[in-house]
Amino acid sequence: MHTDGTDGLQKPAWAADLLRQLGQSAPLTAAELTERLQAHHPGLTAEQVERELRARGDAHETAGGWVSLLALADGAVLSHLLGAEERKAGVLAADGDLDLWARLADEGLPLAGGGMVRTRWAFGAQELPGDASTALAGPEGWLEAFEDDTILTLRLRGGALEVGSLPEQHAVEDAAERVERVVEACALAAMDALRAFAEAVDYPGDDGQGDGPDEPSDPGAPIDDVLVELLLARPGMLDDPMPPLSLLLTAAGLEVVHGAVLLGGAPQDPDEVAGLTAEEIRGFTLARGFLWRREADRVSAEELGRFLSVLTLAPLVLERVADEVERNPADADLLEAARRAAATPVQRAAAALLAARAAEGDGRQVEAEELVLEALGHDPNLAPALWDAADYAATRGDAASADAHLRRVGAAPEDGLRGALRPLLVSPPRTTPRNSPCPCGSGRKYKQCCLRTPSYPLSTRAPARYASIAAYAMRAPSVEVARELAALIEPEAAMFALDLAIFEGGVLHDYLDERGALLPSDELAMVEGWRSVPLAPYEVTAVQPGASLTMRPLLGGDPVRLADRSLSAGVRRLDLLVARVLDDGDGPVLLAHPLRADRRRRRALLELFDGGYEPWEVAAFFGPQPPPLLHNREGHLLMQCTATYDLPEAAVEAAWRRLAAELEEDDGPDRLLAIGQLDDGEEVIRGSVHRQQRQLTITANSVERLGELQQQVLAAAPGSRLVSESIVPMEELLAEDGQDPGATADRDAEAQRLGLPPEEEAALLEELMIEYEQRWLDQKLPALSGRTPRQAAAEGGSALAELHALLDDIQWQADNSGGGMSATRIRRHLGLTDT
Repeated sequence: MHTDGTDGLQKPAWAADLLRQLGQSAPLTAAELTERLQAHHPGLTAEQVERELRARGDAHETAGGWVSLLALADGAVLSHLLGAEERKAGVLAADGDLDLWARLADEGLPLAGGGMVRTRWAFGAQELPGDASTALAGPEGWLEAFEDDTILTLRLRGGALEVGSLPEQHAVEDAAERVERVVEACALAAMDALRAFAEAVDYPGDDGQGDGPDEPSDPGAPIDDVLVELLLARPGMLDDPMPPLSLLLTAAGLEVVHGAVLLGGAPQDPDEVAGLTAEEIRGFTLARGFLWRREADRVSAEELGRFLSVLTLAPLVLERVADEVERNPADADLLEAARRAAATPVQRAAAALLAARAAEGDGRQVEAEELVLEALGHDPNLAPALWDAADYAATRGDAASADAHLRRVGAAPEDGLRGALRPLLVSPPRTTPRNSPCPCGSGRKYKQCCLRTPSYPLSTRAPARYASIAAYAMRAPSVEVARELAALIEPEAAMFALDLAIFEGGVLHDYLDERGALLPSDELAMVEGWRSVPLAPYEVTAVQPGASLTMRPLLGGDPVRLADRSLSAGVRRLDLLVARVLDDGDGPVLLAHPLRADRRRRRALLELFDGGYEPWEVAAFFGPQPPPLLHNREGHLLMQCTATYDLPEAAVEAAWRRLAAELEEDDGPDRLLAIGQLDDGEEVIRGSVHRQQRQLTITANSVERLGELQQQVLAAAPGSRLVSESIVPMEELLAEDGQDPGATADRDAEAQRLGLPPEEEAALLEELMIEYEQRWLDQKLPALSGRTPRQAAAEGGSALAELHALLDDIQWQADNSGGGMSATRIRRHLGLTDT
C-alpha cells in the first residue's frame, strides 16, 4: 500500500529486464524485445510483452519500435509556477506543465532527496489544486522550502526527480529559439488533433459493417506525447529550463485543457459543431479562436484579413460564430477593427452581423437592429441577418417588414413566426363609429385620432406576440434551456418544451427586461400579466368539435371555456390536458399547444403538480416512459417462472401423494394446482406442479409464488435435485412477441370465445363484466385509500370525489379501448348521479 492510499500493481518477474532492454539501445519492436528476453524467461510470448508495454507509462511506442521514457527524458527539466494552495497541500497540478512527469510517476518516481512522487488523478470537480485532472503528490513537506509564486524546476536525472527553483534574474540562453520550437510542435499537434476530431464528427455514419469511428477523438493533443516526440526528434531539447509550458502555450493563443493542447476556440463537445463539415469545423475554430485570443491594439491587418476570409468560408461558419458572439460578446474594438478591415460586400456584411450580435448580447437591441440592417445593405440575402431583422420587426409590431424578411429567407407561410403574423397582414376592421371616443384612450373622437391608422384588437396580436417571444427563446443565449428540456420530452412535444423554457426557464423575464421598451403599451401589459400564469392539469368536461371545449382545473378553480376550433376537433370528454391558459385581452386562450396525459397516470399527474412543480420534472413526465410493470392479483411482479426437479426414484409416488393432499388436481392425475384466496375471498390459481416420470416441473407467475411451491416440493421430496430454473419478466416476453398486455388479453379472450355466435359471445361478455363489476364494488382499492367503492360512496366528501374521478378514469379507458367496465352502470349500482 502506497502512502497515498493506492495499491501497486504486481508486475511480472521479467518486467524489470524489459525496461533495462528498452534503455540500452535504439527503438525495439515487441518481437525483438521478446527474443532478447526469452534467453532468461523461456516461454515468454510477444503478446505478453506487447500487453506489458502498453500498460506501462514509462514506455513509448515510436514508428520504429518501443523506447524507455526514463532514458529518453533523462536530463530534461520542466518548470511550474508554485501556487499557495499547492504548497500547502503538498501537491503540484500537472496539467500543461508537468504532464510528462505525471505519466512517469503513475507507479511512483523517486525524489532525488528521498521519498517518492506519485500521480494523483481527479475523480471529481475541484478535487485537485486549480481543478486539475492530474497532479504530482510527494512526501510530506517536500514543497515547504519554496515560497509561493516560485518557479519550480523538476529535472529527471538517473531515474529520479530533482526539485529546485528558477531565480527571477536567471537568463536562459537560447530560450527564445527553443520556446518557439516547443510551441510550434504543440500547435502542429493541436492542428492534427482538430483535423482528426473534425473528420470523426463529419463522418457520414456507419454503413452497418462497423467500419466507422464510434466516437469523435479528442480535439486536443496530449502534451506528454508532444514532448516525447520532440525529444525523439531533438534529444536534449528540454535540458535547459524554460518558462512554464502552460504560460507559453496560452501566450501563443493555444489552450491547455486537462493535459491536452488545443487550438484556441477548438470545440470540446461534438454538439458544438454538429452539422458542420470538417473544413467548416476548422474554420469555426480558427474564427472563434481569433475572437477569443486577439486584442484590437495588437492585431495586424494581415491577421484581420485571414480572420475575415475564414469567417466567410461558409454560411454555417458565420452563423455559428455569430451565435457564439451573442452568447459571449467579443471585444467591441476588435469587432470594429474587423468592420474597418472588411474589403468585400460579403466581408462587410459578416463583420456588421458580428457587431450586431455583440450589441444584442450586451442588451443594446436598437443598435443591434441598425447593424443588422447595415449587414443586409451589403448582402441582402444573408440568412442570419434576415432572421434577426424579422425578429426585431416582429418585436416592434411591424408585421409587414417581419414577413418580408421571413419570406426572403425562405420561411414557410404557416410555420412559426410567419404563420402567427399572417392575420396582421390584412387591413384591420374598423368597428368603432367615427364620432365615438377613440379606443386608444386618447380622449379624442375616433375620426380625429386613429381612424387613419386603425389597429388590430389585442386578441388578434396576442399569437404574434407569443411567437415573437418564442423566436427570442430560440436565439443563442436562450436556446440551450429549451434544448435541455426538449431532450427530456418526447420529440413531438418540442414546442411544449419551448413554452417551459419561456416561462419556467427565465426567457420571458429576459425578454421583458431587454425588449419590453419596444413593445406597444397594451401588449406590454398583457405579457406582464402572463408572467405569473403557471401550467396546470385540466380535465375536458365538454366538447363542441370544431368550435369550443370546456376544461375543469384538476387543482381547483372555475371551469375554462376555450373557443379553439383546432383543439376542440382533437380532444374528447374526460381527456386530461396540461396547459397554460393565458389571457389575450378577450378571454382565456391557449397559445402553446397543450399536452395530453393518459388518465391511467392521473394520480401521478396530480402528485407532479401538488404544491408546485419543476420544469425538468414536467418535461420528464412527458418523456419516454419505461414499459408498465405488470402485477398479479396479489401484487407480485408478473414473471414467467419455471423450475424442474429430479426426484429420487423411490420417492416419486410418496412425494406426489403428499403434494396431492396439499394441492388440487387439474386436467388429469399428473397436474396439480395451487389455489389461493385473496382478501376479498376470491380464489386465484397461484401455480401448478406437473409430473413427468421422475421429474416435477413447477410453473408460477411470480418469484414469490415459485418460491413457496419450491418449498412444498422439497418438503414432500427431500433430496430432490434442481435440474433447471427460469425466471423471465412478463414485459420481456411481451416485447419478444411484439405485443402489449392488452393485446395478449384480447388474444386469450378470443381463444376462449371460439365457437360461439357473435350475439351469444357479446351477451356472455356482458354478463361476465357485470359480475366482475359487482365484485369490484366491494374490493378495497389503493386509489380510494383502501376503501371499497361502496364505502367511498357512503362516506361522501373527498372520498366520493375521488370515486367519481376513478369512475371517469374507467369510462375514459372504455371509450378509448372500445370496451370494458361501465362507469354508468357502476354509478347506477351505487345510487350516484351519472356525471
